[in-house]
Order: sequence, then C-alpha cells, then structure tokens
Amino acid sequence: MSQSVLEIVEGNRAELTNKEPATRIKALNKINACIKENALNVREVAVLTEFYRERLKDTWEVHGAAMEGMLYLVQWG
Repeated sequence: MSQSVLEIVEGNRAELTNKEPATRIKALNKINACIKENALNVREVAVLTEFYRERLKDTWEVHGAAMEGMLYLVQWG
C-alpha cells in the first residue's frame, strides 16, 4: 500500500528537525516529489500549506525547497 503525503511528512520528522539545513532540504525534496506524483485531497493541501508556511521560518537555505512545495500546492488547485 502506498503512503499518503502526510505519512511521508511524519516519516521524515527526524530529517525535518535535523540541525543540518542540507538534511532538512533533502527531506523537503522527498516530500515535494511525493506531492508532484500523487493526487492530494483538500485536507492534505490544507495541512501542507501550513507545513510549508512554517518552513519559511527556517534558515534561508531551506526556502527554495519550501517554495517549490508551495508551487506544487498552488498548481494542484
């Protein structure tokens, strides 16, 4: 059975909270790839919108990956 996007986010919690920006970016890129390849429901879009908004509070190196994820969400609708 395939994982939902939210399960993938939860499964990458350790990487998303890692001290190293490169590790957080790698986790975001995994999530972005999942978003790009899967249909999302309204709840997932709402949760991910808040998730990416919070990522913009992270260090500047992470912003590009966060903005890419936001772009996928905007294109979803």
